[in-house]
Amino acid sequence: MNEAGKLWVTDAELIRILGVPEDVGREALKKLDANPRSKFPRRDLVWGNRRYLPAVIRRFEEDHGMVPKGAARLIPEPLDSARLPRPLPPRSAMERQQ
Repeated sequence: MNEAGKLWVTDAELIRILGVPEDVGREALKKLDANPRSKFPRRDLVWGNRRYLPAVIRRFEEDHGMVPKGAARLIPEPLDSARLPRPLPPRSAMERQQ
């Protein structure tokens, strides 16, 4: 599988995908990781100390105005009871209506 088709990438793979010089990419990632307020996706030990590429791409898109920040929610908001369909009446009541 080529690097662009992977979900979890090493920093070296990420730098190649981004197409920036190695020293520039390493320095940028170092600064992003050192900043506790940075929302740049962190490396995940469970996945071999790799970053989730779709999250990295999403972060760049948000930072550069391609997608409004927080536009898509992974967890849907609670359903409003007014929008839910009304429950059907008990079966015996339905039979009496006929």
